[in-house]
Amino acid sequence: MPIDVICANCDHRFPTSANHAGKLIACPSCHELVSIPKVRNPDAVAKSPSPGPAVRIETPLRDLSPPPPPSRSSLKWSLIWMFVGSFWATQMYQLWFLPGVVQIVFDLIPIAITVGLIGWSLKQAISTVAQTGRTLAALPLTCAQFWLFTLLFYQVARHLGCSHFEFESSGIWYPNQSAGEWLRFTIAHTFRAGDVVDLDVLQEPEFSIQGMSHTSSMLGIILILFHFIMDVFLLSIVLDFVGAIADAIRSTFKWALRIGMLVLILLPLVMVLIKEHFGAKAIWWAIDNTMRVVDIFDVMQLMHIRFSDPLSGDGWIATYMFRFGMGLLFVGLLSFVRRQLFMYCFKGVGLGYEDLNKVASQDTNPRMRQYATDRINKIRLSGTTKIRPIRTLLLSLAFGVVWFSILEMLHRPDSDSLARAAAKESDSTAHRALKEMQQLGPIVDPRLGTGLMDGVATQSAERRREVLRTLIAIQAQSVLADVLRGENESLALELLPLLDQNIDAGQIHLIGWGQASPSG
Repeated sequence: MPIDVICANCDHRFPTSANHAGKLIACPSCHELVSIPKVRNPDAVAKSPSPGPAVRIETPLRDLSPPPPPSRSSLKWSLIWMFVGSFWATQMYQLWFLPGVVQIVFDLIPIAITVGLIGWSLKQAISTVAQTGRTLAALPLTCAQFWLFTLLFYQVARHLGCSHFEFESSGIWYPNQSAGEWLRFTIAHTFRAGDVVDLDVLQEPEFSIQGMSHTSSMLGIILILFHFIMDVFLLSIVLDFVGAIADAIRSTFKWALRIGMLVLILLPLVMVLIKEHFGAKAIWWAIDNTMRVVDIFDVMQLMHIRFSDPLSGDGWIATYMFRFGMGLLFVGLLSFVRRQLFMYCFKGVGLGYEDLNKVASQDTNPRMRQYATDRINKIRLSGTTKIRPIRTLLLSLAFGVVWFSILEMLHRPDSDSLARAAAKESDSTAHRALKEMQQLGPIVDPRLGTGLMDGVATQSAERRREVLRTLIAIQAQSVLADVLRGENESLALELLPLLDQNIDAGQIHLIGWGQASPSG
């Protein structure tokens, strides 16, 4: 039987189940903790016309003792591993003389450790949000994941090879192929993850801060995971903000918002239909842009999936208007769906305080109201977690400056030792050294290409091909141009098919070579 309770803080009267007798619950109105008195006969309390006032207590009952504070133990190990993993990645090339199987093991172990730390910090971030009800409480762990992903991208290049990336012909912030390229890569994808309505502004050449792009499916999968983590964090903050201001403007601007959203969606759609003469291209254009807005993890961007070619001329205006309108509609629907999904499937775990307050006070389902009240009760019992986002971001930035400075100092390998090993008469020793230089790619000083060409004409055919592959990998353009223009026609003919393979793969940029061809 229900018990009538009066909140001692706001005098709000509300019913609660007799099963809560002797426990603490949160008032649906002010969310202050109130104590449900123990009674011998709940039926008598239910029939009583004037229930007694509830009593506020300062100390929680034993069965509602506060849980331990959220754990952030992964932070310490992540920060330590950032330095250890960076040193491992930058010095691994010195073990070029090890057998291939041993090198593979030493290359995969650090990548596995980084992925494990990312998963550990993600688990703790989810637990933190679930316990505190506030997305920003997971900001320190999210910053750690940002730096771990930067390290992971760098590890892929150093341990698995730079062929997973395509480098631009020139850099913007740093010299090309410096350690700064990987930091720019992570920053660019963070902004792209925050581009909820997928406006693609950061992919335009005049706005791009990205000095390289990914070329392998494996790296694409890693980027999808990175976008997933960043999108979930950023979208949760956006949805909490939308939920906080929606009620304030809904009653006044409800129809104006709906009409504006319809105009942003229908007007560009009609413009494209007229421009394309009501053809199938307009339909595919609408499907492609709708999918890009719904694709919050940017799978279509990262895997280069497209249902329709971009519109020519001023078509970008209609594209951005349509995506912005669809983005507003999608964010509103996502806010509602998220609230219902988390209430019905997870009993409110993962929702913020404002969403729980709406459910506890407005939902027509008494079970959902009870779930929301219980979650508010647990969140209040867990205490207030101090959140200092500005301080957290400044500390993360300071750490990044220190870590990046050390990485930049260790970044450039001792290419001379590799070049000396590659010039030895032993084919097996030279082969392993050349393979290591190919894996490092453009990180190696391209001026070493001149030394690699010494005596190459008298070497075996297989070794000549390895030298040429190495020159292509380290982008020694001037040396390769000399080979194409040189007098050794057979060597130039061996180089041409290798160049064709790498140009088709998009792994090198050869500028001004259109006139370079072997004599004869």
